[in-house]
Amino acid sequence: AAVAAHVQSQNNIFEPLAQAVHDQGMAQLNAEFVRQRLSGRTTDDLISESVDESSNEADKFGDGDQSYTRACLPSDPGQHLKNIWCMKCDLVKLCTRGRCPTFVLDCFFGREAEVKAAIAMTKAESEERRQLLEQRVSNCRMAPLHVAIAGARNFNPASGVSFPAGANHFGVVTALAQAGARIESKDIAGYTPAHHATTASSSPPTWKIFRYLVDKYDADPNNYNRFGHLAIQEAAMNRIEPLMETLLDNGADPMLRSKDSLPPGYEHLVTNTQTLVRVWPTGQHLLSQGSLPHRKAKVKEGDKCQIGHLLKRADLNGEQGTVGAQNYATGRWQVTLDSGEQVMVKRHNIVPLNTCNQCGRAAQKKCSLCVSVWYCSRQCQKVNWKTHKQFCQGNKTASSDSSSGSAAQTFTMELGEGGSAAILEGAINYRQNKVTKLSKALPTKGERRQDGKLLFPIKIQVSQDNEALGAAARVLVYNEDRSFHSMPPLGAPSPPSPQRAFLAALGNPPRVYMLAEYDERTRTAAVALARDRVLADQEW
Repeated sequence: AAVAAHVQSQNNIFEPLAQAVHDQGMAQLNAEFVRQRLSGRTTDDLISESVDESSNEADKFGDGDQSYTRACLPSDPGQHLKNIWCMKCDLVKLCTRGRCPTFVLDCFFGREAEVKAAIAMTKAESEERRQLLEQRVSNCRMAPLHVAIAGARNFNPASGVSFPAGANHFGVVTALAQAGARIESKDIAGYTPAHHATTASSSPPTWKIFRYLVDKYDADPNNYNRFGHLAIQEAAMNRIEPLMETLLDNGADPMLRSKDSLPPGYEHLVTNTQTLVRVWPTGQHLLSQGSLPHRKAKVKEGDKCQIGHLLKRADLNGEQGTVGAQNYATGRWQVTLDSGEQVMVKRHNIVPLNTCNQCGRAAQKKCSLCVSVWYCSRQCQKVNWKTHKQFCQGNKTASSDSSSGSAAQTFTMELGEGGSAAILEGAINYRQNKVTKLSKALPTKGERRQDGKLLFPIKIQVSQDNEALGAAARVLVYNEDRSFHSMPPLGAPSPPSPQRAFLAALGNPPRVYMLAEYDERTRTAAVALARDRVLADQEW
């Protein structure tokens, strides 16, 4: 905000911006240097501590030194490099003062026509073309593709700094990519173009670039930088919901752990994205959605799919159709339903047909017991069996038929049908006995059946006061990631309700894990009180 106010008070927008950013950043760095008794050392001195200068010098048109450098403690050389990188190095200062090659300046300011003209003057796959596209500038060794995205981040209307007239950074990026720029090139800190487009300072214009690079050029959203960190971890730490969703929609893996090599006493900082969202309910829900097997499959135009997880148009869930083009600006995909209707949906609403229940890739074989889920290989089926066996109805039927005892009860307990038994739209804060309101509160981890319903495990927790409460007693029902909650009635104690009779047949346990069904069309959930729906005790 201070930089924006300073810029607006000047006639020349670029020179004051460069000076303000540079001065502010250097003031912060100098304060850190003094605190650590490092004053007198230059920025280049600090950068040289975490890079092999000889490797970088020998690889003028490549990535140079990409070895791991720790950025955990304030005194770590990698932390100094990270601070300098977050200040945009000296790129803004060089570009706004015209101290970069003309081609690089055109990339930074989004001059699409000039960039295309310069590329056209070189022959495809020639050394001249390679050197044009892979030249390195600034003390952070950025290639033109990095510079174009950094320019899009720098001129962010949300920060009060508008794009220059006629700027088209997206057009510059497409021109560079089509000309052969390396999509996975890395700067001095190990940041790829996809990283640059999804940092904490990124914005919708750079997310559009990210979606394009992933869709058209298979850019890897799970690349580690030199500090051992991932883009999705930065989004989680800064609680940027649309960025998290964009990364998950494009293949970011929330289960990957950071690759920090930490000193004794700091091992607990080695983490994955799930750890970072423990106290952020919205982030927890986004990750649970991102963990669905169908999110791992790459979607492309022409694929046959099924619609799922829609809220406002729940009547479309289960409908089949064909995937169309992606709108890179919004991240939504066009799907033409078999009925002829065209809809724009998010990635997690697209369930590719016949995808492996383990890895999400295209599959050809079904589980022989339930004939409801697909696998691409015997290995994937074997790995997934530990999870699938609790959902597999063929396995349940076999074990139920061979077991002794009374016949299974068939009463169905509604978990989300109006009144106080409705699904609670939020996450429960158990200490304060409050419900945190969310816009999305649905069961996410489970398996989809051919009838379109989702099977998912639940925990039924019985109050110790249920006898004293009589007919007013309720049970608490929720799933592992707490994206689903319900409090259905337990029923009358005399004569015992079907719910009470079922629990009594199980020995009145304080908690029981079962398999519930969720119908996306009606947004209702239910559990059949039958022994073949009872699961083994879980750890949650």
